Amino acid sequence: MGTRSYIGMERDDGSVAYIYCHWDGYPSHNGAVLMEHYSSAERMERLVALGDISSLRPKIEPDGPHGFTDSQDDVVIAYHRERGEEWDGVKPTDAVSIGAIPQSHGAEYVYIWRSPAGGDGGAYWMYAYRDCSDRKNPTWAWQPLTSDACKAEGGA
Repeated sequence: MGTRSYIGMERDDGSVAYIYCHWDGYPSHNGAVLMEHYSSAERMERLVALGDISSLRPKIEPDGPHGFTDSQDDVVIAYHRERGEEWDGVKPTDAVSIGAIPQSHGAEYVYIWRSPAGGDGGAYWMYAYRDCSDRKNPTWAWQPLTSDACKAEGGA
């Protein structure tokens, strides 16, 4: 079973475009990969444009044969590109704000790239884990994504 997550970027108007990632959603993997390889608006736009993914890896584009069952170890595996899934079922999801990202669809973590005024100056990663202390009303517990959070398994 995977540790599911959402990965997205906040737009200038406060809305969010995000994708689903099935595997390795905990901060020590997805958080670390995002901080090291996806800390620019351009990289995030390219990642989100893939739609939902099976696993996050450092590279977006393959440099040779790359498929779902025979993939390059360092290249993202996307549901549409590698698995041939219908685009309408895996395309990026829009939310009116970070607070509107649903807690009830199985993701355990959310990672959001925030870039003030559309540039990378002052940009940073936020992440949240699903806080189920109130089982009837789970919430996202938001905090800045730091290298320390990425070192701890489970992150929170």
